[in-house]
Amino acid sequence: MLQSLFADFARLLPGRFCKKTNGVTTRRWLALANPALSELAESAD
Repeated sequence: MLQSLFADFARLLPGRFCKKTNGVTTRRWLALANPALSELAESAD
């Protein structure tokens, strides 16, 4: 993505883009975005 979608921004601000989720975990995001799917995923664990 840094070489295609965000290439211009990555050149302007090279230290700004890193592989972090800013504290939003996948499970928490899924719970908010799709509660039914989140429940299914939790029951499969």
